[in-house]
Amino acid sequence: MLHADLDRNKEIYGKLLSKGRRGATDPQVGRFSMECYQAVWNKPELLRANRDSLLLAFAEAAVVGLSLNPTSKEAFLEIRSGLVRFGTQYQGLVKLMHRGADIDFIFAEVVRRGDHFRQVGGSEPLIDHVAAELGYEPDDYDEDEAILASYAVVKTKGSSRAVHEVARRKEIMQARSMSKGKGGQPPSPAWAAWFSRMAKKLPLRRLANIVPGADEARMVLGVEDAQASGKAVTFDRVADLGFQPIAEPIAAPRPSIDASPRQDRMNALIDASGPAGGEGDPAEEG
Repeated sequence: MLHADLDRNKEIYGKLLSKGRRGATDPQVGRFSMECYQAVWNKPELLRANRDSLLLAFAEAAVVGLSLNPTSKEAFLEIRSGLVRFGTQYQGLVKLMHRGADIDFIFAEVVRRGDHFRQVGGSEPLIDHVAAELGYEPDDYDEDEAILASYAVVKTKGSSRAVHEVARRKEIMQARSMSKGKGGQPPSPAWAAWFSRMAKKLPLRRLANIVPGADEARMVLGVEDAQASGKAVTFDRVADLGFQPIAEPIAAPRPSIDASPRQDRMNALIDASGPAGGEGDPAEEG
């Protein structure tokens, strides 16, 4: 069934992959389809979620050009209230910022118990971070509980100095808490699976809001914030991310015998695409 859904929509996904131009090449679409299959292979429960929301999440991955392969640390799919939700990991956010901004270097790290860490302010702000020496780390050094802070640093070309953002443990845990869904749900599964990656994303998203030219990163974060605040994210919004209107609808999956008729046009998938998120201030969600 998933193969049929992807095959019916390969031309649409091809246009999203190429930002609405002639369409991606067959090998490009083929690689994207394989990533979709791999995402489902790694997380079979995606097939038990709302199928329309899964197709929309694939569309979001295509239009922003981030890999769903877990080893890439760029993007992920999770299930919230029975709906599939697309999210960026810290490496995906770095990739998006590089596209629009003229960046010399950018990176993010976590600070663990036993590290030397110093944040210097004033006219020459800097980060001084030295990891614990091998053989002298605390016993829990590799555990999530040992993460005391995260930070991100960026330097744009032509700038005289780098800019950094730091998130302390309390802020990280607040971001994790705000990823909870409504109705007493646990925090976003991404925090359980990749706590350190999501912790790195918090200071990175703050930098994305101040780095000139990081427009695409801000737009993608805007979609995540909309989902986190319970707002619907439709195909129209996904098309906006591609900077080109996509006129064709994404074909809905074939209904089972006892299923109600599916909506045909993607821009009508309000119930399928949202709400899918948490509570609180979405601007600080990881």
